[in-house]
Parts: sequence; structure tokens; C-alpha cells
Amino acid sequence: MLVSHQHQFLFIHVPKTAGRSIRTGLKPYAHDVHDYWLNRWVHRCGGRCNVIAPTKHRWLRSHTTAKRARFYYPRQMYEQYWKFAFVRNPWDWLVSYYHFVTSRPNHRNHRKLSALGSFENYIRTMAVKPKFQQKDFVTDSQGKLIVNFVGRFETLQQSVSTINEQLGVQINIGNKRNTSRHRDYRTYYNSELIRIVQTRYRPDIEFFGYQFDGGRQSTSPGLHAPSQPGRAA
Repeated sequence: MLVSHQHQFLFIHVPKTAGRSIRTGLKPYAHDVHDYWLNRWVHRCGGRCNVIAPTKHRWLRSHTTAKRARFYYPRQMYEQYWKFAFVRNPWDWLVSYYHFVTSRPNHRNHRKLSALGSFENYIRTMAVKPKFQQKDFVTDSQGKLIVNFVGRFETLQQSVSTINEQLGVQINIGNKRNTSRHRDYRTYYNSELIRIVQTRYRPDIEFFGYQFDGGRQSTSPGLHAPSQPGRAA
């Protein structure tokens, strides 16, 4: 997660949705939590967060959900700041995640996924019981959207333009970072694998309006929450 107290925004980083590129583009505008000496000490000791620091120095994990951010930050601050995230077509998202992990020996899940032998086996085993949905990152426990804007990986430049206009910044994403190389995601699926993902990731598919072939129920560059308290979406 990335926070700016000057520009009053919170970026919720959903894994494998161009989040690293967005973080890099936002870095000049964001608050550096390592300016606080205690956070530097926690980092040297191997820690990845510090939730007991004063509000403006709190260091949350990279993939902190909006729900947890709302818990750890004062409610008034959370409601006032403009909150946004990115999501991705679940079928494409799974292909990207699988290739990202299996191509990086140092990743904590590398051995587990590599041992499966193929993407098909990954879908049949690991994806049968998803650890999380992308929806979990931007909603509360009742499934209500609690961020102001959800951009889409598929319309990245349009979504970034929306963010730039809202925040008065200029994010330059350049070449996407932390990417995994693979073919068009649709070539990895047969009818059975499509149905498995459709069943297990139904909350994401329905909430964000995705279809297997890349189509969406909405052609907009993102999902707005106009009723969200704080700054207008």
C-alpha cells in the first residue's frame, strides 16, 4: 500500500495488476515511511510493517486490503483520502501469477507451484480453493466497495489518466515492472478450466463484470464509488 498525506491518497495494491508500475509512478508524491527511524529499525530487523507508529508514520504491508487500512488508520483520515486500486480479468490474472511465481526461484511459492508441473494442474489444485479474491482488497466484510476508484489493468492508461486528473499528479508508468512473460492468457484454457475459474472466482467476475474473452459489462476505464464519503470519485 502507498500513502500520501500531502496529496491525500491511499493506493491499495492488488497483486499482479500493474501495481509495481503504479507504485513507481506514485513514489515522487508518496510519503516515505522509512523517514521515520523506528520503521528503518523494523526493516533492518526483517519486518515488513509497523502498525503501532504514529498515524503519519504507519507502515502497512505492500498488499494491505482497504478493509485493514481502514482499521489501522483513523476513520476520518480514511474517509477523507482518495482511495484507489487496480484489478484484472481473473483468467488473465491467474496466468500472470502462475508464470510470475514459477519464473522466480526466490518467491515463497515457487517450489509449490513449480512442483505442479503445468498451469492446468495449478488451476485444478491451487485455484480450486482461492486464497483470496481481488474483490477482497476493495470491499468491506459486507461486500460493499470502500474505495473511490477501481482502475482496470485492461485500460491501464485510461485509468491512470483518471487518477492523474483526480489527484493533480502526473504518473508515468513507462514500461510495466514486475511483469511475467507468457502467451495470450486465453490459449492456456480449455472449456473445463474456464468453468473452474468461473466457479471459483465468481465473486470477482460478477463484481467487476468480467468475461473470459476479455469483454466486460462496462466499457469504462474503472469502477467508481460516487457515494463514497470524502472527496468525490
